[in-house]
Amino acid sequence: MMHEDLLDIFLEESRDLVTRAQDDLVELETNLKDAALLDSLFRAIHTLKGSVALFDWPSFAQMLHAAEDLLSAVRTGAKPLDANSIDALGACINQTESWLVTLETERALPSNIATRAAPVTHALRRALDGGADKAEESGSDGVADDLAARAAKRGLALEPPVFLVTYTPGRECFFAGQDPVAIASHAPGLIELEIAEREPWASLDDYDPFACNLKIHILSSGPREALESAFSGVSGRVVISTARLSQMKDTDAETDEGASGAGARRTMRVDSARIDALMHTINEMVVAKNALSQLALESARHSGEEMGERIRDHQAGISRLTARMHAAVTAMRLVPIGPAMRRLPRIARDLGARLGKPVDVVLDFEEIEADKDVVDGLSEPLLHLFRNAVDHGVESPDERRAAGKPERARISLSARRKGQLVLIRVADDGRGIDPDHIREVARTRALLPADAIDALDDGQALDLIFRPGFTTASEVSDVSGRGVGMDAVRTAVMKLGGSVDIASKPGEGTSVTLTLPLSMVLTQIAVVDCDGEVYGVPMEEIVELAHVPASEVAEVRHGKALILRDRPIPVVSLERLLGRKERPEDDSLRILVMRCGDELIGVSIKRLVYRMEAAVSPMGGMLRGMQGFAGTTFMGDGSVLIVLDMTELIG
Repeated sequence: MMHEDLLDIFLEESRDLVTRAQDDLVELETNLKDAALLDSLFRAIHTLKGSVALFDWPSFAQMLHAAEDLLSAVRTGAKPLDANSIDALGACINQTESWLVTLETERALPSNIATRAAPVTHALRRALDGGADKAEESGSDGVADDLAARAAKRGLALEPPVFLVTYTPGRECFFAGQDPVAIASHAPGLIELEIAEREPWASLDDYDPFACNLKIHILSSGPREALESAFSGVSGRVVISTARLSQMKDTDAETDEGASGAGARRTMRVDSARIDALMHTINEMVVAKNALSQLALESARHSGEEMGERIRDHQAGISRLTARMHAAVTAMRLVPIGPAMRRLPRIARDLGARLGKPVDVVLDFEEIEADKDVVDGLSEPLLHLFRNAVDHGVESPDERRAAGKPERARISLSARRKGQLVLIRVADDGRGIDPDHIREVARTRALLPADAIDALDDGQALDLIFRPGFTTASEVSDVSGRGVGMDAVRTAVMKLGGSVDIASKPGEGTSVTLTLPLSMVLTQIAVVDCDGEVYGVPMEEIVELAHVPASEVAEVRHGKALILRDRPIPVVSLERLLGRKERPEDDSLRILVMRCGDELIGVSIKRLVYRMEAAVSPMGGMLRGMQGFAGTTFMGDGSVLIVLDMTELIG
């Protein structure tokens, strides 16, 4: 296999392993004694280490090996999982993720990898402290599993007892005439041998060729007495222990059961670009299918209603198949939102420690899946919100004590599904945002005319923080500013087809809610005529289409209204909503009855052209953020159809 192909496979598998490791470590912070989480984290690090060993990245492998040793000691009870261990493991996982990003973009690791790996490796070893000997004595760590796996690849069947020898030669062993590699290679019952550096290699200027910097692991079939005799006269440290390989067997058993068990779920990896291409193709099929509706209308006019009806029947069948295909591909693109959220508590706690603000993060979300583009696009907005919350949202411990609050601030992150939407809320119990202060800043910077600022209610005033460059912070922070980057949050969320809302109470805290679509579903759209142009209206916003005599619509103050089923309903023309010249009224009016909140509103239209299914894309380019426009789609003839957001238009 070519190196590039091998690297692609490595990156694809390693991304999943790093995500799993991050999730497990976050969960372990609140469940320190959860053996299942610890085993899962160990397996992820162990598999990563084995994958890295396929390439010539010694510093990378050494760092993961140190993490594996630490986890092994924790698993066997030789070392408790304390804060230092969690911090060191978190740094290792974060560094691994950073290098994976570099590999994906540069196709090579940075030249300073040894320098970057050394402090992480040393931190892992310091966290291990004196637990190394006990971990080695247990014999069930990842080193034994790794060596046994190599033996299995060579077709060797291991029968107990199997011993693990950890041989750390003395630094001055060369002067004693000892060759550590030769001694190890002649070990009785040798099965597998691994030679590694004890510490990261020094630079050439500091390298000492007369000092031994090796650590050797040997898997042997024994007997133990022969091994003890062979290593009895060597300098350095030798630990011989029984290798318990149950972990490898359990993993194999799980793999076999997962592959062939009854009702097993079969999975395969597919390049996301291929799924994207398939989705684009199906969206084009939807456009082509919609063309049949127009063709049926034209055929009915020129060839008779019978031909038009036959075309409509075929169009209905194609519509059902297209909808099923679209739903299937949409489901393929769904991924859990959990991984994008679980890594945020550690970021918040680390930032809080740096700023001297102890922070507790509470996660409360359902197991929700969303389109991969939505999940991928969530990371940056959520990171902005968390940084703002920690840096400027929550107070210092002294301020919190003075305000009668607990010293430790609280930030909550929740996610709930609402129909085809997901609502993600980030809330803190900090100082909150004062709308009057927002208005004052707006006046100082002349963001709006003074009379317009005075007319803003509190909610509208808070919304000003989403303006580019707006901030209430008195100083520019290197971390964030309440308002700095908030325009980027709204821009990123709107690009995903969502919206952002903010609420705050001075002295109590601030909450920001992101509303995002779960997936790109097909939307039923009514195509309506407005002053000779056509627009789309989502069918889900329409309660009914009413035909009423014009005489039943009465003038009421500055508007119009009608009584529909004993209920008064305000009426406005679509031309007026879009700022067009209103047409003369016909004797009979076609009115779309729309639901806006708890109220019904009537919108008069010239005519309903036809209905269609379409995948609506958010507005882009210069039209992004325009009020009253939900997005765009393509019509059957290839022209662009603007889909209206009637709730925003009606206001």
